[in-house]
Amino acid sequence: MPPKGTILFFTGWGMDPAATRHLAQGGYDLWTFWDYATLPPAPPPPPPAAGEGVLVAWSLGVWAAARLDWSAWHLQAGLALNGTLFPESAEWGIPPEIFQGTADHWGNPRARERFLSRMTGNAQKAGEFPLGNRAPEEQQAELVAISRHAQATPPPSPSPFTSALVGTEDRIFPPEAQRRAWQREGVPLRELPLPHDCLRTFSSWEEVVQLG
Repeated sequence: MPPKGTILFFTGWGMDPAATRHLAQGGYDLWTFWDYATLPPAPPPPPPAAGEGVLVAWSLGVWAAARLDWSAWHLQAGLALNGTLFPESAEWGIPPEIFQGTADHWGNPRARERFLSRMTGNAQKAGEFPLGNRAPEEQQAELVAISRHAQATPPPSPSPFTSALVGTEDRIFPPEAQRRAWQREGVPLRELPLPHDCLRTFSSWEEVVQLG
């Protein structure tokens, strides 16, 4: 049986596929992208039987996905989750002092614990988050590279996103900054009372796709 379609998922900074391993695929062909220290100009071309693609990006993966050329794909929809096209911005993203503070102090285990607590919404859930196998030094280098790339190159226009989810309890990307950013782009918004780690709320990719 052919897959329903292809989900092209860009996970958050510092993550790997472990962050969404709890989501049932439900007949979709899933491609997961991570590690944005370097980015190719375009995603891999679709295989002949890929069918329609749905782009889903979370957190800093929103910025990463928007930088790629999607012309070879037939994207049915593009859903941004708790992120914007501006990773480091006082108006449309993460405040620069917080972004840089995270990068500067990521080597400190206490700083990582505080970040995970803000991301998941509470300290207990922070200890349960599946960070995968990324070393702190690798994650730190990735965040520094994202800052450098984002400051050097403005986001493309138009973006591949057709809808956005704003978690009103997000303590990483301020909800008001997300609202301003997507209103600026003319992208429809949906707001739910979710923390930055919104994907742990769902149990399948079908649920996620239906948010768009």
